[in-house]
Amino acid sequence: MNLQVLFCTATLAWGVNLPAHAVVIRGTEVFDAEKGQFADLGVLDVQQIFGRAGRPQFENEGHGILF
Repeated sequence: MNLQVLFCTATLAWGVNLPAHAVVIRGTEVFDAEKGQFADLGVLDVQQIFGRAGRPQFENEGHGILF
């Protein structure tokens, strides 16, 4: 059985090898508990998340969409 859709937090971008055909990011703010406010994800975090799409060993191409 193949998983068709997965909703997750930005935490999944680091440390889990979970490839995807397409990745959609809806917003780039995450809550910073130390500061008690929302902060933008860093560029490297966004690139890491998009890097899940189109892994060469699984797909020929991938898509990243940012809302």
